[in-house]
Amino acid sequence: MTPTTTVTREEIFKAFSTLIETHSSLQLHNFFRGVPVNFPALVTSVGQDTIALKVHCLQSVVISIEKRTYIKSDLLPIFLRAFPKTVNFNSQEVVLTHFSSAGKSFIERSYLRVQPEEPFNVGILSGESLITGTLADISIRGAGIFAFGAYIPEQISVDLSGNSRVGLDFSLPGMEKSIHVVGTITNITREKGTMMTRIGVQTSPEPDVETVLMEYIDRRRADILDELQRIYQRTCPSKKV
Repeated sequence: MTPTTTVTREEIFKAFSTLIETHSSLQLHNFFRGVPVNFPALVTSVGQDTIALKVHCLQSVVISIEKRTYIKSDLLPIFLRAFPKTVNFNSQEVVLTHFSSAGKSFIERSYLRVQPEEPFNVGILSGESLITGTLADISIRGAGIFAFGAYIPEQISVDLSGNSRVGLDFSLPGMEKSIHVVGTITNITREKGTMMTRIGVQTSPEPDVETVLMEYIDRRRADILDELQRIYQRTCPSKKV
């Protein structure tokens, strides 16, 4: 699959109809605090602009939290993004609408990202400029950072086409020693309806820093899975993962 591939509405709904006829499943992809939650689902009906799916109960829980899901099928040349119209935990049925390309950032996500339990500050150094933000998510090869302000690109003199290099300084929870990594800004996105800007940075940590990051990510992943399991047990008490 390539990010530049396009697909029409007619092709999308034809694929969904074929899945019903052949009793074949598609794959749903979600992220709970950065951790992937992926299960197959069956298309049970196709409407004018919606589809109904029979889903794993755990998937329905995460879809209701994320307010979106991503779809993969061998009958479609791209990953699709869709939004839930209704979610029924008891019947494990989800109705999806507003289908579009998942986008390049979703397709290229190759490292496990996790969200911190509590936000913590990250300093972004670009030349002589310093912007302070809070960590949105982190992997061993990247970070997403929320910064306040509508004019972040001007403040840090970022030229995205030039792959601007920056330094990141932060301390992981439970650790006294500060971490420094260098990286390249890959995207700057204004968060709709807010005064926040999301800055994506691809990083290249030194081996000793990478080890520390891996330990934090593994520990955070375990905590997130425990949290998801508790939510699952409350919402789907009669089900088993």
